[in-house]
Amino acid sequence: MAAAKQVKKIVNSLSCNPICSKYPKYLSCHRSYSVKYPEKIKKEPKITCSCISVGCFSPHQVGEVKISVRVNGKHIKGSPYSVAASCDYTSLSKRPSKIVNNDGGMGELWGIGCSRNGKWAVADESNHCVYLYDGEDQLVRKIGGEGFNSGQLYWPRGVTFDDEDDLYVTDGHRVQKFTTDGDYLFGFGKVGSYDGQLKCPVGLTVHNDKVYIADFNNDHVSVFLIDGRFHQTIGRRQFGAPCDVAVTSNDELLVVDWVDDCIYRYTLDGGYIGKLSDELRQPESITIDSNGFILVADGGNHRVVILDKFGNLVHKFGSRGSGGGKFLSPYGIAVNKNGNVYVSDYHNKRVQIFCY
Repeated sequence: MAAAKQVKKIVNSLSCNPICSKYPKYLSCHRSYSVKYPEKIKKEPKITCSCISVGCFSPHQVGEVKISVRVNGKHIKGSPYSVAASCDYTSLSKRPSKIVNNDGGMGELWGIGCSRNGKWAVADESNHCVYLYDGEDQLVRKIGGEGFNSGQLYWPRGVTFDDEDDLYVTDGHRVQKFTTDGDYLFGFGKVGSYDGQLKCPVGLTVHNDKVYIADFNNDHVSVFLIDGRFHQTIGRRQFGAPCDVAVTSNDELLVVDWVDDCIYRYTLDGGYIGKLSDELRQPESITIDSNGFILVADGGNHRVVILDKFGNLVHKFGSRGSGGGKFLSPYGIAVNKNGNVYVSDYHNKRVQIFCY
């Protein structure tokens, strides 16, 4: 087989670990993947291994990655190639986490969310506010302050962004909507157990112009339109204590239940499907990445759990503690557009960011 064809075969299977290579020391791995052979080789080297991988590398972000392969400085046929890079959570969890704690000024943190424009936000329950950060993890604005008036917050818990990058926050017994810059727009919901009422809402998500809310003390999911009008109730009296929600790419509603220690599956019109994972203990938050992997903040086990779309365990990381990569009750989890994972570390009063 010609070297060009063999290298193309190798490039198309970059997820493999290195097994053997004829010229490993001439491999340079960057965001542009290069294979360089020594100048003394005047013709294509003969590669006779039946199972060979030149090397592997980890991209700095998920999505499309351009990879160029050169032999003697010249592109082989078809180079550069486009390949889809997905998250390698095993490698990601081994990297040192970045700590954000506002120089020790944070309180107990609950929900966390990432917008499409690179911003992210986290709810500080004890300080009755939401912190808004830019894509460089710099604090942009502190939203709220203790109170019950419009724009003020009282024990904020859940945060999420919609497709327009507007911010939604649950606090008290209501939901408030803010612009991507943190300016107040409007609120909806009031205390109660009837349709259109809320009782200690926690996590929430926006999907197809609807807001799905884990209505913790009402033991169901409340659904509103994005203009604040009530739409429907899902799972009335079927949960122990719903804590957060997420919607999959095939339009299934996933609900983490803090009391029942599992993830329930529903159709978006309220039909019960089943449940996922019995390995959780007091799960607090859930999110889904661009490849369909399910990430859960497993609060009672002080760890993060990653499942595939069928609920099979892919990876788990973290343990009880205060060092890097350890947690004391992770209450919120989110993934940004680059595949970086954000975890609100409740009792450690910090956010840990796991970056590629």
